[in-house]
Amino acid sequence: MQKIIYILIAILTANFSATDLFADTISLSKYVKQILVNGKHPKIFKLEESYEAAKENYKKALTKYNLKLSYSYNNSGSQSPSRFFQGDINYETNSSFAASKKFPFLFGNDLDITFANSYSDIASAMNNLIPESQSLSFIYSLPLTFEGIKASEYNSRIDLLNFEKSIIDYVSKKEDLMVSLVNDYMVYINAMDNFEESNKQLESQKRLLEFATAKYDLGEIPGIELIRSKVSMINEEHRFSETKNDYLNKKKEIYWLLGYPETKEINFDRNLDIDFEIKPVEYFLSRLKFNKDYQLAVRELETARIDYLSVMTQQYPDLLLKAAQITTKEQDSFKKDSHMSYGFALAIPIIDSSLDNDYRIKQKKYKDLEDNFKNKTDAIHHDIVTKYNRIMSYKEDRELLGIYYEYALSEYNIVMEQYDKGNANQIDVEHALASLEDVRGKLFQNRKNYIIANFELNKFAGLNIPTDLFISIK
Repeated sequence: MQKIIYILIAILTANFSATDLFADTISLSKYVKQILVNGKHPKIFKLEESYEAAKENYKKALTKYNLKLSYSYNNSGSQSPSRFFQGDINYETNSSFAASKKFPFLFGNDLDITFANSYSDIASAMNNLIPESQSLSFIYSLPLTFEGIKASEYNSRIDLLNFEKSIIDYVSKKEDLMVSLVNDYMVYINAMDNFEESNKQLESQKRLLEFATAKYDLGEIPGIELIRSKVSMINEEHRFSETKNDYLNKKKEIYWLLGYPETKEINFDRNLDIDFEIKPVEYFLSRLKFNKDYQLAVRELETARIDYLSVMTQQYPDLLLKAAQITTKEQDSFKKDSHMSYGFALAIPIIDSSLDNDYRIKQKKYKDLEDNFKNKTDAIHHDIVTKYNRIMSYKEDRELLGIYYEYALSEYNIVMEQYDKGNANQIDVEHALASLEDVRGKLFQNRKNYIIANFELNKFAGLNIPTDLFISIK
């Protein structure tokens, strides 16, 4: 199962530099990998449990193709009615060994092959191993209508279809979990950055308060300026307390998922501004068949078709074909006599009104799914375009926010210089700081949104799907 996990996060390791799993520096790719391997996330156990159950169910379904061995023993007695009181009873004993196996055959139906040895008694079977007779038989049921053939072909895939749907559901939920982990990492990085910036601003505000107090003592500023500086200090302390609590709460959760004690020092890699390879939107649209919603829709449609065809073909005739080669040993001799036998049985349903309503319901379900299939395909196309445009919008916003941040930072530095020279007051400082914090907050949020949007688009286009679990559309 770890192989699946490592393949699933290949997209992460392709976009971010990987480091040693047990180093003190944690990158985004290592964070996701370690949590998936560590298995502490509440959703991981249920996901793996359901996937293992699906594999076991599929294995059980395939046991019908296993070789089956059987042994039977019969001891019976018979007596003529006219000799009932004479105690003259004829006893007959026989035993047989048989081996049988099913094979996938024409039109989705299985071919049953059975080989059997029959013995006159158990002693004969154990001593000389020479059977009284041997038989090799073949049995196959042939549908006699086109609909019956199609129903048999589709029905032969039902176990595989169910397993494929389980795989697609497993991969989809695994990818959802991966995106959720990426989101948690980015939220934590933002909380950590906000905490550090808040700490810097708190220290800066302390310096401003000391400066304002000194100026007030010298009579260079009025009392209202000192009061404003003290109020700003209270506000900054409150903001620092909030960002600190937010950071510590998210740190506790992240460390628990990683399996680390909170006392362990870890450097989280902030180098997240690595561009994903943004290919043209046509590339993502061309990957429709890799979309898991599309794959599930295809299989749901096929399952519905199996259901209604199976009911329909119960009213159509079937031809049961039989062939056997039988070899018998002549009594008190080692000579053998072989002959072939052939036969067929034609099953023709007459009337079964109980099937009519069931057929209409299942046929309507299939037709509804068939009609909705194109709408679902169009919706997937629309979602891909929407997600792609969202990424491009985030990218453009990031470039603009970078420019705005440089302006806001320059403005703040200029105002601080003017404040030191007495050419700016506390209100000017607060306005410049508010502008800087607003742009910085938007920049942090844009960073998170941009990365999440890339992972979601890659997931939607099936770029994260593990190669060893990929199901090709037939």
